[in-house]
Amino acid sequence: MADFVRLRARGLVPVAAGENLAGAAAFAEWVHRGALDVVQPDVSRAGGLTESLRIGALTLAAGLRLAPHISHGVINHAATLHLLSALGRDTVFEADPTPVNPLRDGLLSGGVRLDGGIAVLVDAPGFGVQVDEERLGAFAGRTGSPWPRPPRYGRTS
Repeated sequence: MADFVRLRARGLVPVAAGENLAGAAAFAEWVHRGALDVVQPDVSRAGGLTESLRIGALTLAAGLRLAPHISHGVINHAATLHLLSALGRDTVFEADPTPVNPLRDGLLSGGVRLDGGIAVLVDAPGFGVQVDEERLGAFAGRTGSPWPRPPRYGRTS
């Protein structure tokens, strides 16, 4: 955190971080010590929706910008939109631009609807996400990343 405080003190660029922090207490310390300009909690890592609401409230109370980080799943996208809605914010959030995502494509649906480039909450129970249980079962027992890896330099296999 000390490096972030020093970087922010230089005032050259806004400092954004937080996607790997967990709990409002951790975020409060970073905010109190002056480490951030933009707070980026990830609902799935920060402690869930309720803890993210606390983080959002302390961020806004400190006069800082909130731009939540989003992991690769539709459930996380939907939860983040609900977070922003509950905080009364119409703002930006970091989305998943990956062209291939086995934990999103065909596995989960609903939750987020795009309307003219704007993410909109759907009118469905919970976060509005449907899980394809059969496809999800195909991941049972697997380890490692499901994302395709580019070939390493100088290696053909």
